Amino acid sequence: MIPIKVQLGSAHQAVYGGFYAAVQNGYYAREGLDVSFITAGANTDLVSPILDSTAQFGVMGASTLISERAADKPLHALAIILRRDPIVFYSLANSGIVRLQDFVGKKVLVSARLLPRLKAMLAKAQISPDKITLVSTGDATGLYTGVVDVASGLITSSVLAARQAGHPVNIIYPDDYGVHFYSTTIYAADDYITSNPDLVTRFLRATLDGWAYA
Repeated sequence: MIPIKVQLGSAHQAVYGGFYAAVQNGYYAREGLDVSFITAGANTDLVSPILDSTAQFGVMGASTLISERAADKPLHALAIILRRDPIVFYSLANSGIVRLQDFVGKKVLVSARLLPRLKAMLAKAQISPDKITLVSTGDATGLYTGVVDVASGLITSSVLAARQAGHPVNIIYPDDYGVHFYSTTIYAADDYITSNPDLVTRFLRATLDGWAYA
């Protein structure tokens, strides 16, 4: 069995269900692969583990991957899994913040990885970023305690966690403002792909079978 590590874009959650299905159903084992996962936080570097061979494959949003590629990082997209972006912005239900225009004058928690989405939304709505206070560090607790007015994250985890913690929220979707980003994208280093074409094919075949099952 060939050991393979996959750098996830966050903590374990449902958005990676197809990968887990590929492990549990033996699809990776069928291809001779022993696959394990490395989790990440909101500001974890998702590029270095791929370039230094800590992980062979990674998962990130397509917009982030495009930005990294534009910065001359030798990375290549292999497959796009989710076509609708699960990243959303959310506010407390009683805040009155229900649309992008309500962000003006507010503090918005957004990581560097998610910032391109917010900038694209603001550009579409012709709102200057200078009218919003960007907060790059912290977590959803800041939303609950009033440190920030708007948070961002996955609808499958961050929003669910807020509701489970007893905090009803308003959800603002980038899609509603003409911002359409492909989401879960599998990528690898250019030289790894060139040197291991058969292994890449086997990994993708098993992974896509997992997603077909999920």
